[in-house]
Amino acid sequence: MKLTDPLFWFFIVIAAYILYRRMKAKNNTVVIKNKPILVKGEQLITPYTLETPLACLLDDGKIFGDDFYYKEKPNLPHTQKCQCSFCVYINNTEDLFNNTNGVKTKNKEQREQDIPELNEVQARYYKYSLILRYQEMKGEERKKYERLLENVVISEKDKEKIKQHLLN
Repeated sequence: MKLTDPLFWFFIVIAAYILYRRMKAKNNTVVIKNKPILVKGEQLITPYTLETPLACLLDDGKIFGDDFYYKEKPNLPHTQKCQCSFCVYINNTEDLFNNTNGVKTKNKEQREQDIPELNEVQARYYKYSLILRYQEMKGEERKKYERLLENVVISEKDKEKIKQHLLN
């Protein structure tokens, strides 16, 4: 094709028009940022100790409220040794979509544990270990928690520390 060929200029004009429309379409997209909606609930928190009942451990961390999966709070105490409590859980839609944690009235550091200074991941490993100590955990439910326990990444030293505590 030569520069004087009308077909060449036709393709150039079409390509320029397509580029112009694409740039205009990108610039005209207006993102309307909605006001975040506040989502409130109550989170069940239980201490991680050797005496914590299985029902408490299984309900630990669940959030109850109209906007959450669990609508109705369980009646407390679960059993005679139950030490569960509820804390207010507040989140907004922006945090939910950005996968950030909500605001709680009790910090996770305030959770009672019989092993001091466990971080969040170590505490999760300890919780799953406590759940698997119970003989009532059988079949698929037991396999589920065994898989969860295997997927928690902590050092071998911390695993041994938790296992030693569980044997005492």
